[in-house]
Amino acid sequence: MREAIKITFIGDVLCDAEMSERLEPYYDARTGGYDFKSVFAPMKGHLSKSDYVFANLETPLSAQTDKLTDKQYEFCSHISFAEALKGIGVRCVSAANNHCLDRGHAGLLDTIRCLERLGLRYAGIHDTAVEREPVVIDIEGCKVGFLAYTYGTNAFSNNQYLAFRERKAVDLLQAQEEDRLILRSPYAYMGKHKKSPLAKLYFKAREKWIRKPVYERRNVNLYRRLLLGRDIRALKAKGVDKLFFYLHIGGQYNREPTSYTKKMVAYLMKKGCDIVVANHEHVIHGFVQDADRTKLGTYALGNFLGSAGTLHPPYDRCCDFSILLHAYLDPKSKEILRFTYSITKTVYREKTEKFEVHPVWELVETLGERERREMTERALQAAFLFSGKKESVLLEEFHLIS
Repeated sequence: MREAIKITFIGDVLCDAEMSERLEPYYDARTGGYDFKSVFAPMKGHLSKSDYVFANLETPLSAQTDKLTDKQYEFCSHISFAEALKGIGVRCVSAANNHCLDRGHAGLLDTIRCLERLGLRYAGIHDTAVEREPVVIDIEGCKVGFLAYTYGTNAFSNNQYLAFRERKAVDLLQAQEEDRLILRSPYAYMGKHKKSPLAKLYFKAREKWIRKPVYERRNVNLYRRLLLGRDIRALKAKGVDKLFFYLHIGGQYNREPTSYTKKMVAYLMKKGCDIVVANHEHVIHGFVQDADRTKLGTYALGNFLGSAGTLHPPYDRCCDFSILLHAYLDPKSKEILRFTYSITKTVYREKTEKFEVHPVWELVETLGERERREMTERALQAAFLFSGKKESVLLEEFHLIS
């Protein structure tokens, strides 16, 4: 019998606006589509050591090139983007995030068709015309339940609101942003007339009274909370050995995780989720364990792929680095033996005008002495942001808890 089952969790995988503006180098004239294999290829060797890999796919998908877009709140990437992710070993994705409805309900259905065409398992979005089934995955004999939920869907900007019959298409922690017509109508109107004196007064008043961007507000909805509880119970009823949860939540580039993020991670662990992987803040934050040290939750693993820290600020928060969380399970008892983590880095190559994701411990070996020292220092800073422990040597895998 093998020593352990290794499961890896990846953070946010974005084909964001800056990358979508630079798609020409990925265009494949032979197929009339795109080829993103070079973006992820450097990670294939490391991820091949894992028995199963999860990731957060933060973009809708389409097989049609005329449906792609680079607008901030209207992401849509070519199916080949997810195909390249599958090529390095990703087997299952969370599709529940603030961009999942960027192309509307029709775009959500396109995404489902693309994922199913690629044979990628997914959680967090649903075709409501099909009977909903809990996501249960057999990983080397370990029966794993998988859930994914998001705080919202960018409805405040793209105005893509789910109709009543579509309300279960996205697994939401709360109601969509500005879901009540009396709130969203003036917000949408003022957004279109931002330079007018009335709009400036409106947004100034909102900032004074609400004190949070619309996408960070709490929008409590008991119906959504009931659905969340039902999903957890449904997986437990399936007799899963372990329950994993991808949670899309938090602010943007925060120096610390939000209080809501901390509360929801703790709540889900209390409800029986063994590993909770929170994402969305696009920076690296720490982790938490329960009192018995049998469960673990992360607050943000950072961008596995994203342009922040490479093409645009913030440059001082290790946005170009990301964490891979590894859990090793006993094949017999199915208990978690240990947690480790690895550090990756997004690189933008000016010569090829392409992005690449690298294991940072391999990347530094290709650099000159000065660059190697500087990158190592930054990578160890990223390690500290996650673990809270000061490491002195850059390793392929760090033990998370000693």
